[in-house]
Amino acid sequence: MIDANLNRSSEGLRVLEDVARFLLNDAELSRRLKSLRHDLSRDTRSLSLGLLSLRDSEHDVGHPQSRPISCPKSKANTGATSLRGVSDLVTANAKRVQESLRVIEELAKLPELSSMLNSANFERARFALYTLERDLTSRILRRDKTERMAGLYVILDRQFLLGRDELDIARQAIEGGATVIQLRDKSRYDRSRKGELLPIAQTLKELCKIAGYSKSTIIRSCKKVTGGTPMQRIQKLRMEEAKGLLSIAQLNVSQVADYLGYPRIHEFSREFSKYFGKPPSALLIK
Repeated sequence: MIDANLNRSSEGLRVLEDVARFLLNDAELSRRLKSLRHDLSRDTRSLSLGLLSLRDSEHDVGHPQSRPISCPKSKANTGATSLRGVSDLVTANAKRVQESLRVIEELAKLPELSSMLNSANFERARFALYTLERDLTSRILRRDKTERMAGLYVILDRQFLLGRDELDIARQAIEGGATVIQLRDKSRYDRSRKGELLPIAQTLKELCKIAGYSKSTIIRSCKKVTGGTPMQRIQKLRMEEAKGLLSIAQLNVSQVADYLGYPRIHEFSREFSKYFGKPPSALLIK
């Protein structure tokens, strides 16, 4: 029993460690799992040779070759568990290790084994794995969410639209290649004004539904309508917006760069100068 559960623990930890290392590229999680696996090996090193000499896998009633032969077409009889993704893989192996550690923990309390195995060490390892499972699953969920949201993420905030129509801006964003649009209007979060926001949200939902085309289709459509790619369209919109803000809204160059999402003012100035042939400061109202 000890040998079988030690093997299950080590194998399951290796799977979790490789997920952290190769799929998530998470050095910290990989290090913690590797450390737990090595600690488990160290705590049982004195038993390894004895357990190996007593191993009898061929006559184990749970060995795959000991099970009745089933019809390969019947998924119900294969004994295999279907995994829907990496999250399921992590959960299955974490539970496998946790259950094995609990078995060893209880066996270590027996008089004939307590002098060779420290039950408390396996209990600590089990609780450490509970935390690792949580952190690993959380990391996978964040990665999956990020992948689903890949692309241009647009936030429509009425506070910064300067009176322009949300739906018109949404249409332009979709034409420009936006893959996610978030509607935000804190002024309508008040209970008495919630009814104003709902119709806009519903129409926005329909716009996004209609625009659910492939990337290549969107690029072709954008070129046909605007004569350029989505990125070129976005650049044109940003530059025209910058021109209006500088000459009409009386914002300074730094404020306009920040409003349009440029992390550094010199990047905005460079693109503006390249587009219009003059620096943004030339449009400021004297």
